[in-house]
Amino acid sequence: MKFNPGSIVNNSPAFDATPIFRSSLNQTSTFALGAVDTLDHDSISFSFDNPQSNRGISTPYNATNISSNHPFDAFYPAGTSAPFSDPDAIPAVGIFLDAKSGNLMATPTSSNQVTVMTILVKEWRKDRFGVYQNISEVRREAQFFVSNTQSNEVPRINFESVGSRTKGNDCVEFQVVDSVIIPPPPTPIPNPDTLKLKLLGSSSHLQLTIDSSKYLASGTTVYGKVCYDSLWSVNGDNTIYLSAQDNACPMNAIVSKGITIDFPDRVFQSTAGVGPIPKLSGVKMYPNPASERLNLTLDQPLKNGKIEIVNLTGYTLLTEEIGNQTRISIDLESILSGAYLVVISSDEGRSAKRLLVR
Repeated sequence: MKFNPGSIVNNSPAFDATPIFRSSLNQTSTFALGAVDTLDHDSISFSFDNPQSNRGISTPYNATNISSNHPFDAFYPAGTSAPFSDPDAIPAVGIFLDAKSGNLMATPTSSNQVTVMTILVKEWRKDRFGVYQNISEVRREAQFFVSNTQSNEVPRINFESVGSRTKGNDCVEFQVVDSVIIPPPPTPIPNPDTLKLKLLGSSSHLQLTIDSSKYLASGTTVYGKVCYDSLWSVNGDNTIYLSAQDNACPMNAIVSKGITIDFPDRVFQSTAGVGPIPKLSGVKMYPNPASERLNLTLDQPLKNGKIEIVNLTGYTLLTEEIGNQTRISIDLESILSGAYLVVISSDEGRSAKRLLVR
């Protein structure tokens, strides 16, 4: 795990999904890590990464055509190859990892293949200037193995299209389909599987409801919804994860999938809890780049004015009260070389200027 020190208090995301993905040969499957940040409500991104034998030391794969972003054999029609992917194709082409939800979708093509993939999970939080900063990262390893279970169909989770929503209580409907594979005669048609569903990531603000289940000769379909309250729409993780497991023998099929909801009217708090305030005008700063001292001039005295030098993660390195001054000189002896923001704030407004210290 890597954490950006000296800036903010942070809690790592929790992983509720078992990091063992079981898939069936030549069947499109979807899996999700189910990473949620129920304490800080940070935004999370997902990407493939190299396995590591020690911190900072990458370990390459030693199998042919296997790499960090292509950790197992997957379906590619003629004319396509890795790293191309198309999750909407039937069957899915390549290996697709959704950076926002963490959904992994692929159609594996080599039976009895076992591999370990590494997913880099990053946390993002807005700083006091409304810019997303990467505040920490953690690597999650997941085992992926493919079995040749031709008699069992992998369940499919389908969420309704949600897009953007306004804050408040609402629900997301879903259906899980587990079709029966019809064998050639005289083999009898197997009974449809039963399905076990659960939410990944415990939250008292989310509720899973099963509306109905249909068991037909062609398969099992479960209809339901996940409802969230207004508090989750304001402070939640924005992603709902659902897991489905059938009861096929000798090996159950387990899939999981997440859906991300955007709330455009949601007000994000920065790491310092600073909301939008008027822009302060009449501020001049020199020299820039600076080395020993930094000078600022103001058009007029400020009420409750102060100056802060802030690093790009939002951590305040220096604070000075302005008082009734219109000319200020700041000693930069304690500031290391690098890029910073100089923030001048008062009851009248706020101004932020970039500073390069040499």
